[in-house]
Amino acid sequence: MPEDNLNFWDYVKAAFHWKTALPLLGKMPLNKFALAGFAILGFGNPGFWLLGLAYEAALLLMLAGNQRFQNLVRGMRMAEIKQTWSQREAGMLAQLDRQSRLRYESLVERCRSVVQADDVPEIGPTIAGLKSEGLNQLLLIFIKLLCLRCRIISTLQKTDRRDLETDINSLNEKIAKEPETSPTRRALQGTLEIQKTRLENLDKSMENLKFTETELDRIEKQVCLLVEEIAVSRNPEQWSGTLDGVVKSMQGTSKWMSDNSTLFETIERPAASVDLMKNAQPQTIKN
Repeated sequence: MPEDNLNFWDYVKAAFHWKTALPLLGKMPLNKFALAGFAILGFGNPGFWLLGLAYEAALLLMLAGNQRFQNLVRGMRMAEIKQTWSQREAGMLAQLDRQSRLRYESLVERCRSVVQADDVPEIGPTIAGLKSEGLNQLLLIFIKLLCLRCRIISTLQKTDRRDLETDINSLNEKIAKEPETSPTRRALQGTLEIQKTRLENLDKSMENLKFTETELDRIEKQVCLLVEEIAVSRNPEQWSGTLDGVVKSMQGTSKWMSDNSTLFETIERPAASVDLMKNAQPQTIKN
């Protein structure tokens, strides 16, 4: 979850579950131990229960409202997000062929050049966080489309359109020679329906491949445009506006991916389940 989505109750929950590092004992939930102590003492004197509630309320409110604690929680949350994304990215990278992986890594390098442009002192207030978030959205879409492209190409290589069409024509001829009530005719008709469905799926795959190739090319050109604009402009607000436009232009792609979610269901696999991940190098854009 992006840090901007954290609200006060998220900090309260983090404070309640917080563990403190102790010598020789490791991280211990001291807050919960204290509550347990008040609960046990309360059986002897119920006043300890009220004291425990007051202690817990004061502690949680104090920590949740503390800026340093909030910064720490946000930092830990962002670290979790980056780790999760790295695992997802590694799993998807392992599904790509060498050419597709190099294509992705090339785009990552261009995106990094956009973010690192903030290192120039005279540019003004940094917008690295905004740029990183937007560029990582593009990279996520890009790598998913690359995985889909590889899968479609693999499927198309295993299926010959001419063979399907020849088989359909042959089945139609055989069906025409069989009597209406013949069980052989029904079996042939069932086979014919299967082959027709396979041909329809092949046509859909071709169309999906065409769309995927077009979107991949568009993303690459959009990032190239950002790099070129940085080279000729020193205005970070202009870069931010351009990046916003690029991200918004991908809304149609995101909708297509959502409408065709079944195509992407098995793309994001846990990294540990991928045998080829030994060669995968996560390429997230960092601030």
